[in-house]
Amino acid sequence: MKRTILTKKILALTGTIIFLVPVTFLVLWIHAFYQPGSFADRVNMYLSYFPAFLRGPMTISLLSIVLCMVAVGLNAINLANENKLMKAVSLFIVIAGSLLGFLNLFSMM
Repeated sequence: MKRTILTKKILALTGTIIFLVPVTFLVLWIHAFYQPGSFADRVNMYLSYFPAFLRGPMTISLLSIVLCMVAVGLNAINLANENKLMKAVSLFIVIAGSLLGFLNLFSMM
């Protein structure tokens, strides 16, 4: 019983850390968006934050969607937790991860 609870906490923590990666991508985009210059300059600035193998047209968005799905899945396991704080954090990650994933999916259209 204790091992299962510990495993769920570790999975939720891992999902939360994974969720921080797409959030960082969004923060970098917001930072680049508010810089002076044309839209193409802003996009180039945003892409300059990443290594060359991630600079494809949809690579960052697809990676963000996958990471959001993994974070939502890992935190959804913890929604039945008796600890109210862990349950609230997991619920927040599930909702925010779903919204950020759909935002990235919508941005690809």
